[in-house]
Amino acid sequence: MDFATLNKQRKFTLIAAIVGVISIFLPWIAVSGLGISMSENGLHSYGVMAFIGFIVAVILITMGDQTKPLDKTMWFVELIAGAVALIFTLLFMTNLSGDTFGAAGFGIGIWISILAAIGVLASTWLFKSPEDSLQDSFENLKSKVTTATSQNTSGTSSNAGTGKVAELEKLIKLKEEGKISEAEYQEMKSKIL
Repeated sequence: MDFATLNKQRKFTLIAAIVGVISIFLPWIAVSGLGISMSENGLHSYGVMAFIGFIVAVILITMGDQTKPLDKTMWFVELIAGAVALIFTLLFMTNLSGDTFGAAGFGIGIWISILAAIGVLASTWLFKSPEDSLQDSFENLKSKVTTATSQNTSGTSSNAGTGKVAELEKLIKLKEEGKISEAEYQEMKSKIL
């Protein structure tokens, strides 16, 4: 991956996603009081899901032709990854309650995570291809999932086709051995096909 040749959308989204990954390891909770000072990073509870959202965002940027914006499907999935990071960071914040040891507050990491998630969403959205829309991208993703599912289903029908070939081979063998007549062979063959 050559950062200089990256498409503008990919470049800004990648920067935001990497900042988001780094923010997970910074203090999200800072507790102080009674002579005790502690902090906790984002790799707890909802923070793990935010971390996964940022990692997925980084991975998606590195896929495909990096000189072009994300295609419809990847663009939509990138938006989902950014939304996951933002939602779970906010959920982490709402779950934070006062600690008995002193005052618990938000650490710098959680604020950076929020800004990074907004950055992923904003850069993915603002630098999209003009023809990309949420509805089209969702329909494109849905059709790809449907196609993948139907290909898995067609794998079982190809096994059925292999079964037909085996039946035809048995039928040919019976005809060659003289166990069935030409008329019987043609009738059985038409039933198999």
